[in-house]
Amino acid sequence: MEVKDCELVGSAETYPQVTMISGAQVTLSGCRLRDGLSNAVWVKEKGQASLTGCTISGFHKDSAIDARDAGSKLVVSGTTIRDGKRPILGQDGATVEVKDCELVGSAETYPQVTMISGAQVTLSGCRLRDGLSNAVWVKEKGKANLTNCTISGFRRAAAFDAHGFGSEISACSTSFYNVDCIQSSDIGGWVWIY
Repeated sequence: MEVKDCELVGSAETYPQVTMISGAQVTLSGCRLRDGLSNAVWVKEKGQASLTGCTISGFHKDSAIDARDAGSKLVVSGTTIRDGKRPILGQDGATVEVKDCELVGSAETYPQVTMISGAQVTLSGCRLRDGLSNAVWVKEKGKANLTNCTISGFRRAAAFDAHGFGSEISACSTSFYNVDCIQSSDIGGWVWIY
């Protein structure tokens, strides 16, 4: 399914604006998704979603985009995600690719990018800024790879945080501005910056 140059406004609690499950696929391009009480985009059970040139804002009760389950994939490029609880969440072995995007803001205890339970994210050429928690947080063997990204304005928590054995964050050619602490890790979590 393809959705182009549309605006999606609002959603009920527990009902995402776009849901892809059981292998379903969607491509959104040039769309504006805003002000929902659940996710903007939710993929699970090998569902797939591709977002290009979109703007996502105002998702204060849940993650803007959420990928769950092994085989589920979310690809986001040229998109701005702002003014919400948590821009990106990956769980249970899902794969997320983010390229040339801007993530602005997050709620106090919700990192901008969260990968848990073996989920993996690749960010390239992205700008992450002005969150009230971490820029990237991984746990339970979650993994994050960043290349040519800019991290700025994280003053209340470490930019990167890796929790638990097998959890890893690697950042190559990534710049940091106005960040009080770049990395934090505990019991077996690793953060690599080179």
